[in-house]
Amino acid sequence: MKKRTHIFRLLAASALLMAAAVLTVPCTAQAKAGKATSVPVELEDGKTYSSYDVTGNGNADKIKIKYVSHEESSTGEAYAVVYLNGKKKATYQMGLGGTVYLIAPTKKTVFLIVDDYGTGYNSEYLYRWQNGKFRSAYSHSLGENELEHIRPYKVTKNGFSVLVSPGRYQNFVNIETLTPVFVVNYKISSTGVVSLKSRIANNRETDFPAKAQYAWSMSSSYRINNAKGPNLIGGGTAKILKMYISMAGRPSFQVESEGTNIGWVTYDMYMEYDKPILY
Repeated sequence: MKKRTHIFRLLAASALLMAAAVLTVPCTAQAKAGKATSVPVELEDGKTYSSYDVTGNGNADKIKIKYVSHEESSTGEAYAVVYLNGKKKATYQMGLGGTVYLIAPTKKTVFLIVDDYGTGYNSEYLYRWQNGKFRSAYSHSLGENELEHIRPYKVTKNGFSVLVSPGRYQNFVNIETLTPVFVVNYKISSTGVVSLKSRIANNRETDFPAKAQYAWSMSSSYRINNAKGPNLIGGGTAKILKMYISMAGRPSFQVESEGTNIGWVTYDMYMEYDKPILY
């Protein structure tokens, strides 16, 4: 009887060890989600990233991007294919080219930013995994419209920011070889809803020089509804301070001219002006 009892104990111990070994396999195969990001992560072609909880289920997922250039594409338009845990989950058209970025404000809040460009435009769209697929997480292009340059910038727990440059297509801003760069901020609610934090964006350079080519009557309002603002003196120096993004996505700019006169001027990127305001 003692021998049988000893054998039964050994068998029971072996069974417990085997059960423990089986239970530990899933834990090693699928790591716990870990990373949040302080800056956007540029996803490289063909590289697998396995530190982010894209699906929000508490475990790290494997995400990989395959880029196809517009020269290689049968349609003449570049695109990016997104693979999640080894399966193709999305394809994004990218004009002449672009990049996919990942931002993770928290360990369980992960977004993809699809940055693409074409002739005369640059746009960035935001996506998040919801109900089994990547869905749009913001209704407009980041920066609110298709400006010349938009780039992901910083990530915080409650939001993120992008850098926006209006470009020089209308000769509106052309200070030597420089263009002003504005910081546009977005906020993320506790439920993951993204919204524009403010329609007014500060110039990243606090003292950005410009020169007025012509005299111009500025508006006292960023909505450009009051032409009785101060004059912009032709040939004088000025500073570009802020940008206002209208509901239609068109920018206005706050300018400080000589004599500390501050007013707002604008341009419509779809309409040529006979006289450029600043250069």
